[in-house]
Amino acid sequence: MRIATAEWRPWLPWAWAAWSGVGAVIGFLAAFGIAVTYAGVLGSLDGDVRLDLALWFAAWGVLSVAGVLAGGRLAFGRWLPVSAHTLAAPAAGVALAVALELTLSDWAVGRFGFYDSDTIGPTSGLPFLLVPIAVALFGVLIAPRGSAGPPMLVLLAGGGTALVVASGNLGGALAGIGADSWLLAAMVALSVAYVIGAVVLAVRRLRRG
Repeated sequence: MRIATAEWRPWLPWAWAAWSGVGAVIGFLAAFGIAVTYAGVLGSLDGDVRLDLALWFAAWGVLSVAGVLAGGRLAFGRWLPVSAHTLAAPAAGVALAVALELTLSDWAVGRFGFYDSDTIGPTSGLPFLLVPIAVALFGVLIAPRGSAGPPMLVLLAGGGTALVVASGNLGGALAGIGADSWLLAAMVALSVAYVIGAVVLAVRRLRRG
């Protein structure tokens, strides 16, 4: 089904958001299938490092970006323009999610001997927030005039949640960062910087119209 029109209408951004949401869900599930297949075939080669989760985030990000583009084609009846600039910003976020997940996995194994989200706490959810934040930023950057509202809402909601999650580590950081936690602390700080930078970049894009 395609919503074919050459004229902007108020409901088109929300149609785009709906199609993009469907694409993100499909991408999430497909990426999970890829990761499970990888873990089943090659998981024994990973030891305790969760490369399967890292692969999940990478595939989820790529497939979700494709879903945003396909949703734009369905809603607006044309492919939205994409450049190296509009791809670089979300790619950095997805890459950061992968790096953070690998760092969390390595830190957890070194600290507790195993990886478990209940042991790590809310920080384990931070990579899961970085991917939709990156994809929402992509949506804002490529949105036609008057259509950036829905992805901006997702970006703000995800960004706010990510900052709350990251702030949970502030007490431990003030108490002193252990020698085995510096890399993880740096990755969390980079995540905070990315979230803030994404919001700033999105706001600048909105101001340009």
